[in-house]
Amino acid sequence: MTSAFPVATSVFPIVASAFPIVASVFPVVASVFPVVASAFPVVASAFPVATSVLML
Repeated sequence: MTSAFPVATSVFPIVASAFPIVASVFPVVASVFPVVASAFPVVASAFPVATSVLML
């Protein structure tokens, strides 16, 4: 436990500095998610077509 403590204290500032970056990326990911969700049926319907083209 005592050996893990300095490691935790050295990692903590890195995690703390990365947190705002993750927080700023999160809305972008959240806005992209509906687009991906709406594109998924299109990709799913195109998949059999793609596999049949590859079989030719």
